[in-house]
Amino acid sequence: MDLDLKQRFYPWLPFFTLLRKEILRFGRVSTQTLLAPIVTAGLYLFVFGATLGERLSIVEGFSYAQFVIPGLIMMGIINNSFANTSSSLFMSRYLGGIVDLLVTPVSPPQFIMAYTLAAMLRGLLVGSVVWLISTMFASLPWDSPILGLLMAMLASFMFAQFGLIAAIYAQSFDTISMYTSFLIMPLIFLGGVFYPISILPEPWG
Repeated sequence: MDLDLKQRFYPWLPFFTLLRKEILRFGRVSTQTLLAPIVTAGLYLFVFGATLGERLSIVEGFSYAQFVIPGLIMMGIINNSFANTSSSLFMSRYLGGIVDLLVTPVSPPQFIMAYTLAAMLRGLLVGSVVWLISTMFASLPWDSPILGLLMAMLASFMFAQFGLIAAIYAQSFDTISMYTSFLIMPLIFLGGVFYPISILPEPWG
């Protein structure tokens, strides 16, 4: 029975090995990959939640802190999911490590899944810690926790995939930064993180 289970598990061994390698990669530099974005989000929470939040009016039935916290959580998830796949894959291309990976028995679907799941884990970890920190500033009305979790997972999945695409086509580190500056940041600042999109002028509102 044990031998039969090992035989069934064996085709997935390359996938779990690559997934473990990617998790260990961002875990070894946790100060950069986890602590730094959490501190940044904490500063956003302090400025917009505690400082400005007390001086701004209620937004659509919620306090300003309650309004801005979900957006900051999602911002942490999106940024870190994208950063994990884009930086890891492009660094492998840049240093030539991708050649060693391509000769391993990792299939293309397993390759994509391993990179994506590791990025989702990083993004969701950052989002979870940001949410825990946010409880010091305001309590969120969780009407549908399951739907909120599904949305967070979907966002992390989509931007992890976007990071893979960006890393495949990027020619330099500047190209990766260009995707962040010209695509992700406008989406964040025009997507209603800090204000309701209904107040934007046409055609944005």
